[in-house]
Amino acid sequence: MMAEVENLKPREYTEEETREKFLRHIWMILEHCLKNDEQMPNTQHKMEVFMHSFLAALDGCSLDIPPFIVAPIGSDENTEYFVKHGENFYPVQDQDKIKCDIGGGLHELMYKYKPKSLPERD
Repeated sequence: MMAEVENLKPREYTEEETREKFLRHIWMILEHCLKNDEQMPNTQHKMEVFMHSFLAALDGCSLDIPPFIVAPIGSDENTEYFVKHGENFYPVQDQDKIKCDIGGGLHELMYKYKPKSLPERD
């Protein structure tokens, strides 16, 4: 067994493997939130912990997965429509450079945008 492991060369994860690792991680977060009634006594608390953990995973604050690029994918067609109607539009991605990557600090900004209509957590 040890010889087999030594002969394997490290390689880049495939898109499918990366997607699977990410989704398994998110399910693990959900499972943790649902099973910890003592730490998270109500639904809102569970949802906020889940949201924070999900955003932290995207931002790269997990040992299990790396940070992810989170960017809108505008289109020329949509841009034309919005410009025609005097509205703002999302950037169209360039093949060589990602524009408007919002990942990296989402979990830190989460409460900045929390609706005032939601109660404070107990």
